Amino acid sequence: MKLTSIILLAAIISISVSGTGCERLSRSSATATLLPKSISSETVFPGKRILGDCVVTAYDENGDKYFTNQRHEIFEQPVTIVVTATEAEGDITWFLSEGKYETDPAVKLDHLLCNRQIASAILSLHLASGGLYEGLAGVELEPVKLDGQWYNPLEITPKGIESDRIILFRSSNKKHINRVTVADMFGNNAFTAKGHNERIFRDEGISIPGKIDVFSTGKDGQAKALVLQIDYHRLDVDEFHSSDINAEKAGR
Repeated sequence: MKLTSIILLAAIISISVSGTGCERLSRSSATATLLPKSISSETVFPGKRILGDCVVTAYDENGDKYFTNQRHEIFEQPVTIVVTATEAEGDITWFLSEGKYETDPAVKLDHLLCNRQIASAILSLHLASGGLYEGLAGVELEPVKLDGQWYNPLEITPKGIESDRIILFRSSNKKHINRVTVADMFGNNAFTAKGHNERIFRDEGISIPGKIDVFSTGKDGQAKALVLQIDYHRLDVDEFHSSDINAEKAGR
């Protein structure tokens, strides 16, 4: 309880300092990239990068809450997400890039803060919402009603992520994608990420969610239980270069 209270206090302070709503990251704070040691310093990430600092609320099976802070870095090419956080167990990085998923260090946490499907759902939601999936195509599924709203689902297989079943949900009255479900190839271990509070970046020509709810999901696509709530208090979109990675690794 003491640790949770401290983390909650830190989250409140962070939000009060940054102000209300989402803010843009300063360039000085937007350059740090923490990639797992197994990733080569020669890796090149062309295209856009989405950066977000967020407060995450994790819910256990009893509905009890755990608060923490995370940084999300999402890369357009190759399709990648890096999630970093400081927990009681130390600094932890969750990494998913073109189907390769790892946790550094590989520790077991008391709360579900991330896994392969959750990372893939957050990644896919941001890229699909922002129109950053290159040559987005897939199999159109039958319209479905979820949470009282009709959607036109599209099942996609992004390059390098053939091991996941990814379904994008486009609302029937809008072109915007605000819901993504990810499951393994057997349809198990499914999670849905639903975006809210759309944040528009006019200069970059994209919009991405300022808040994401993550649910465990049944095979029928219906949300079962709220697992995570992600509130971004700072967001930014920029162009990313391999030199940023090399500079970060050199500073370790």
